[in-house]
Amino acid sequence: DIGENQSLFGEIDGGFLLALEARAPDGRFSLLADGLYLSLADDEGSVQTDTDVWMVELGAGLPLGHPAWEAIAGLRNVDLEFDTEIAGLGTDSREDWIDPWVGARGTIPVAEGWAITCRADVGGFGVGTQFTWQALAGLAVDLGKSVRLDVGYRAISLDFDDGDLEYDALIRGPLIAFAFRL
Repeated sequence: DIGENQSLFGEIDGGFLLALEARAPDGRFSLLADGLYLSLADDEGSVQTDTDVWMVELGAGLPLGHPAWEAIAGLRNVDLEFDTEIAGLGTDSREDWIDPWVGARGTIPVAEGWAITCRADVGGFGVGTQFTWQALAGLAVDLGKSVRLDVGYRAISLDFDDGDLEYDALIRGPLIAFAFRL
């Protein structure tokens, strides 16, 4: 478990987030794709660790009476890789799983071409993780008819335990995402 001021996996070495969205012309449904990569490294003298986290998410959305609000559901694949070297001796391990998730997202227009976006979902349900949740809030600006830039804050919690590995983490921070409308 990682507490508020602890890091068992090191400092951020690099990361990348990309969100893509395709919406049917009549607004009856949308398709989502989301990718996240995070690399962490730690060097404590004779102990070095590298951790890579990949998350790929696919989902779909259906309007909730108003086109700006959608019920969403999908699958999230998480792949963790740990490399550890202690006094010159190394080992590595890898775990991956797929979680179902359900949630909602919405857009609140604030000015022409500007909106506040929000999303929340829960998942896992013992399928991959015991429980996972995600929340994000942001500001969206249209960069044209088919491209939108989102800037905001995102948090993802993962509670995974398969008997061999216990991974209970909260990954959070600022985000920049592009949505492409077809």
